[in-house]
Amino acid sequence: MKTSWRELLRKGNPMFWPAAERAMLACAVIVGMYLLFLFFAILGARIPGLSSQLAPQALVRVSQFCMLMVLFWSFLFVISLRVRRTRPESEAPGIAITYLFGPTLLVMTYFNGVHTVATGMMLAATPALGFVMFNSRHVMNAMLLAWLKVIALALIVSQGWLADAPLYGDQPPSRFLSPTWVGIQVLVSFPVAVALLLLTRYIVEALRIREARVRELSRRDALTGIWNRGHLTELLTRETALAERMGWPLSLVVVDLDFFKRINDTHGHAAGDRALITTASVLRNNVRQIDHLGRYGGEEFLIILQNCDEETAETVAERCRRAICENPVEFDGHRFSLTASLGTATTRGTQVDTDRLFHAADQALYRAKESGRNRVVRADQP
Repeated sequence: MKTSWRELLRKGNPMFWPAAERAMLACAVIVGMYLLFLFFAILGARIPGLSSQLAPQALVRVSQFCMLMVLFWSFLFVISLRVRRTRPESEAPGIAITYLFGPTLLVMTYFNGVHTVATGMMLAATPALGFVMFNSRHVMNAMLLAWLKVIALALIVSQGWLADAPLYGDQPPSRFLSPTWVGIQVLVSFPVAVALLLLTRYIVEALRIREARVRELSRRDALTGIWNRGHLTELLTRETALAERMGWPLSLVVVDLDFFKRINDTHGHAAGDRALITTASVLRNNVRQIDHLGRYGGEEFLIILQNCDEETAETVAERCRRAICENPVEFDGHRFSLTASLGTATTRGTQVDTDRLFHAADQALYRAKESGRNRVVRADQP
């Protein structure tokens, strides 16, 4: 399905655009690069201080080549646009651009010189654009081919079969140490290298943020937004190791809503979902920021209390129980109250068995339900 440009701009990171749109962006960037080269070629011919450093005939050929490349990459842009209208997910334009970019840049490398600052900066910066835009395998192949071509060109130039940096005419080899010559090189290549590196940094940083968000979402319960069972297990393992190292107590509170099936049967599953969301919000507001709250499964919640003894854990559990009772659920014009049974368990020492700790809290919860529900029961020392 074709994506509008407005939707693409809202996506922000080009790495997540459809393949055809990424190919069009690459063509636009390359066209801009050759327009920049053309601008500096025209500028070099008009400024006396620069024109004396350049060979006029070679400068004309460079300008003609840049205009040809602008037309060539604009043509590829149009091809990518046509592909976008029919097959927006096709990787073919991107693959073609990846392999064609190196040979066209090799011509500029020849005119500019294979041993120059500009060549090094462009060859170092441009593969980064490909890695974030297209399939990394093709980019790696194209990059290796480009480097092999540059090495072959360098060998040919070193044997005297081709002129070295014809753009600069017959100036002596000492031009490589000339401040004017170095200034020209940096003036031409620096904007291209900086632009590509900044684009790469932006895309990679956006990818890092997206991965962090995905990782965060994978740890959250989809309904309530609190930690899910898998991440709770990881947190319990981490807090257990910390408690063993620091020698402080570690407590668990298991919370289970009373008669939850009755809520689903009476008011519907949507009302049951609202009850779970309300309970999660109430529990979150009644524990410390350093504590961990998650949905363990169904209507059961788990609270991990760091550096918390038996009495404090029981106090926290009682506060949560009262808060659940005092915050009725409102759904679709109906209002109903909730109650919960809670079991607490605390462990101390240098060897903490998380399975025994959770089993003790779960057994305490079971006793709370057996003795009438809507109460807190403290487990014996696990």
